[in-house]
Amino acid sequence: MNRAIPDEIIEEIRSRVNIVDLLGSYVHLKRGGNGVYKALCPFHQEKTPSFTVNENRQSYHCFGCGKGGDVFRFVMERENVDFPNAVHLLASRCGVIIPEKVTYDAGGKSGRERADERERLYRLSEEFAQFFEKSLFSPSGKRALDYLHDRGIPDDVIRKFRIGYSPDEWDAAVKFARSRGFSDDEMVATGTVRRNDERRTLYDHFKGRLTFSIWNENGKVVGFSARTLEKDAPVAKYVNTPETPIFKKGNILYALPIARPEMRTQNMAILCEGQLDVIAMHRAGFQCAVAPQGTGFTVEQARILKRSTQKILLGFDSDSAGQKAILRAIELILPLDMEIGVIRFPGGKDPDELFKNEGADAIAGAVDKAENWLDFFERAMRAKYDFSSVNGRSQAAGEFLNLVKLVENAMTRELYLKRGGEMFNLSYDAMLAELAKINRAEERRFSGSAVDETKLQRQAPKPEYPANYNKAMLLLLEAALNFCDKAREMAEILPRGVLEESGFSGKALDMVLNEALYGDHDNCYKLLSSMLHEEENPEISKLCVKDTKISENDVDKIMKDCILLVKQIYKKKKQQQLTDAMRQEPSAEGRMMLLKQLIELDKQER
Repeated sequence: MNRAIPDEIIEEIRSRVNIVDLLGSYVHLKRGGNGVYKALCPFHQEKTPSFTVNENRQSYHCFGCGKGGDVFRFVMERENVDFPNAVHLLASRCGVIIPEKVTYDAGGKSGRERADERERLYRLSEEFAQFFEKSLFSPSGKRALDYLHDRGIPDDVIRKFRIGYSPDEWDAAVKFARSRGFSDDEMVATGTVRRNDERRTLYDHFKGRLTFSIWNENGKVVGFSARTLEKDAPVAKYVNTPETPIFKKGNILYALPIARPEMRTQNMAILCEGQLDVIAMHRAGFQCAVAPQGTGFTVEQARILKRSTQKILLGFDSDSAGQKAILRAIELILPLDMEIGVIRFPGGKDPDELFKNEGADAIAGAVDKAENWLDFFERAMRAKYDFSSVNGRSQAAGEFLNLVKLVENAMTRELYLKRGGEMFNLSYDAMLAELAKINRAEERRFSGSAVDETKLQRQAPKPEYPANYNKAMLLLLEAALNFCDKAREMAEILPRGVLEESGFSGKALDMVLNEALYGDHDNCYKLLSSMLHEEENPEISKLCVKDTKISENDVDKIMKDCILLVKQIYKKKKQQQLTDAMRQEPSAEGRMMLLKQLIELDKQER
């Protein structure tokens, strides 16, 4: 597990985020007794609620699909992120600042100082956003507001998307930020203000332009995209915030915090080219639309979308640049095993223009007729190559196979190859053979003559324990969780090797026994949930939410029977391992050492 984040920060987040409040924002929780809630599982389709949340233990478990854990595990599963990113998402939710590692940069600043500086930049960016929004509805912003109204964008949409206006003055934003107590360096660091080194003055980067606030995944303003109001201005139509400590354009999707709930509801994301296209799609009823911000679509943006949906519709322009962007996006999305569609807007119009001229029905019609990426690809290849010639079809097939090689799912890859065979009038076997040839060529290029370390490091799998052994271990774990005195007894009786070699349940039981002996036994459920950050385990998460059925009258017998069974099976397995090792050991000295271990094992048991 990544421990770059201090344990005390993780514990602070855990203490601030109540699992019922968090999960209640995703599913409808129905209260039961003793702090237990039920809901329909957000991870699989079901009609009868089997998703259980235990507020007292701050844990959840689905008795249908087996997923379970604590608030961190839930965010990891729901948002499809790793543990550190889940911590950051929850920290943003509850207002905890995560310091960087205690290292110092070239200027002598510590990680904590840099974290504080970034928090100041978030605050200043939010202040700028409010300043621009207020300016739009002031007398100085009349021209900009009229421009938006002329495009048919009403005030409620303007406010929803936080559109603003940077006054047509060289230092209006500079004066505003100074009045709020921010330094010149902080203004420049946000990218909203620029510095003229020759004149040693500051000036507004977005002077006289419409501003579109850009949010990060957590809904914080991190930058702006600014559009000129001039129709044929000799300057760039859009000017964007440059890369800053809080704005990494390759990781940002415009309107994502607004669109994410609808992506999950509709199981679909629509990717557009610009802000006005996104706004038009939302107004037409497709509130799952987003756009890359100031750059081409990136693989990180694709991964962000996969956290919320399995389907992406590409709604780019129909010009040559838009077609290239679609092919590039397909290339990035295919390895993620997502469904890909392409929207063809009639007349080559973009969503903004289509909505303005023909309304929501025209947008809906285009979305309904979205084609599979394979159909789009075939049209693009037929426009690029002469399919009546062998060479043309061969080149097109080569481009197709260079996309299919990115697909990791074997079944999906086979279906694509069959479709490709129909597309290029080639047999499936020929397509498969050529794909294998391409893959071999790439392997030679990247591997060279290097030794296959994976094969060298591969170890024989450890023998699995029988089902009754694992069941006994789980019963011992349940008893140890609910009876502290019995946990102490187990610690004295169970051989150390049993715990070390019994997989996840053995590791969990070892932790509980140590807490009973040396720590805080009441802390066990929290520590057990923390173990699920690293590895999913339905049996363990189930123990974290359910009440035990082991009574005080039965616990001694259960413990005695389970320990006897576990020790017997463990001893038999170790004896078999040592016997097998003796048969394979070439030296007499080695065989004697193994024999001594066998004798010692028998002594310990007696």
